[in-house]
Formats: sequence, structure tokens, C-alpha cells
Amino acid sequence: MENIKQLVFRLGIRSTYNGFHYLCYALYLCLQDENYLLSVYKCLYTDVARHFGVNRGGVEHCIRTVVSVCWYKGDRDFLVKI
Repeated sequence: MENIKQLVFRLGIRSTYNGFHYLCYALYLCLQDENYLLSVYKCLYTDVARHFGVNRGGVEHCIRTVVSVCWYKGDRDFLVKI
């Protein structure tokens, strides 16, 4: 899990965003079971929301926010390299 956090942080997403933690946990779940990628909203976001005690709409919103931050303000060169 620490490697995931370092990767997300290197992309320019700071841990002050709730989406940082949601994204790290979502990536962790996807690495454990690739089937989460087949049903992101219904399964992945639901399990992340359950883990953090929030609703899945909030998880979706926060993850979209950090993805936008990464795309527009993050380390674009590293993102392209990945």
C-alpha cells in the first residue's frame, strides 16, 4: 500500500485531498482483484465507500477531482511515462 501512496503522490496528488486516500485504496483493491475494473461504479466505488464510511457518489466525485488535479497540475512527464 505504501508503494501505491508514493506513486500517487509522485503524480502530484497530495494527501490533503480525500480522493488521494480513496484512489490509493481503489488501486489497492484493483491490484488484488482485476474484476473491479469491469464494474467501477457499482463494485469498486461501493467497496471504497464502505471502507471509508461515505457514499459512492462522494467517492466518485473525490476521485474525479484528484484525477483532474493530476492531469492539469501534476507531473505530466511522469504520467506520460507510466
